[in-house]
Amino acid sequence: MNTIIRLLILLLLCITHIQAGNNKSQALTFEDKSKNTKEGKGLIKPDSAVNIKVYPNPTSEYIKVEGTTEGAELLLYNNKGELLISKKALPHSTQIKISDLGKGTYYLRYRLNTNRFTDKTIVVS
Repeated sequence: MNTIIRLLILLLLCITHIQAGNNKSQALTFEDKSKNTKEGKGLIKPDSAVNIKVYPNPTSEYIKVEGTTEGAELLLYNNKGELLISKKALPHSTQIKISDLGKGTYYLRYRLNTNRFTDKTIVVS
């Protein structure tokens, strides 16, 4: 099961990277086959009401995430879908050190709970 989840994350991150083109953040939508609704299979997609700002981007030292809620999760993935950093958010803003990461494109998921999240593309230069 854990392998399936990792493969799904990798697939979604690859789709985001391809769609991002010139480093614009893109929303992800994917099918959650583990639950069904009356209308059919449930969809999990980023929540537009979950609004955070991530800067500077591109960056080489750190990213600052504004608009965070205490206890929410900040998850940073590489383009292989591997989780590199997991951090609990602080109220209002959270800073994440990324100076140890190599140059490239990374994916930040800000998750309030299982069904409320948003994704951002981060470029480390």
